[in-house]
Amino acid sequence: TDGTPTRIRDHRALLHPEPDGPHTFKVQITQRTYTDTRNRELTETLNIVLSGNAPQKSLRALALTLADTATAKLPKPV
Repeated sequence: TDGTPTRIRDHRALLHPEPDGPHTFKVQITQRTYTDTRNRELTETLNIVLSGNAPQKSLRALALTLADTATAKLPKPV
């Protein structure tokens, strides 16, 4: 629910600048949402978190590049 929504290769994603403090960036990609045997709705996500001594803009660009590459290997969302 937090973060800036976007889409990466047909997957829903959230962008989180500085989730763990300065010089961090997180991309959270939704793989699928499903109901388990106890009738709870669960979501599988792929999370990419970068940290380093780079400007936020650079961390964001690298995180999005990595997210695009990783998401290309995920099954298409249903």
